Amino acid sequence: MEYGSFGPFEIPRQPSNLVDRAQRWEFWDQVNSEHEGLADACGCYVFAVRAGRGAKPWYVGRTNGAGGFRQECFAHHKLTCYNEVLGNRQRGTPELHFIARLTPSGAFCKPQQADDIEFLENFLIGLALRRNPSLKNVKGTRMLRDLVVPGFINSPRGKYSKASGALRDAIGE
Repeated sequence: MEYGSFGPFEIPRQPSNLVDRAQRWEFWDQVNSEHEGLADACGCYVFAVRAGRGAKPWYVGRTNGAGGFRQECFAHHKLTCYNEVLGNRQRGTPELHFIARLTPSGAFCKPQQADDIEFLENFLIGLALRRNPSLKNVKGTRMLRDLVVPGFINSPRGKYSKASGALRDAIGE
């Protein structure tokens, strides 16, 4: 199970919201011109907004059904989420990052049901939550938001025990 990272790809936007239908076609044409077949591949994607301090993830999704990224990334409920994030912000560039499943020869996999895609999505959600506690994902995030292991996961502020420090050293955090 090999994946490749592609992007970021800037998403065109209006002053307070994202792309219209024509701009979506242009977006996918750009994606495919850089990486033929990526728009119809399967895997995970991250919607982020790039500003002065780098990109901040706001939504992590996956696609393993028909239509690939093209069908999933701009579905109505995703656009609602993206537009909610952008609101009336004048600053920041919305972008999509793709983590596409690859065949052994390096080609893009066609959409398929695969446990590894779901695992990867959950893993990426966990990482994105660390970077942005206001991540818009809801499904499957309760445990990731509520689990506390002092010094390691969702740590409260303050001093950690010697054991917490040893765990951090052992795990590499």
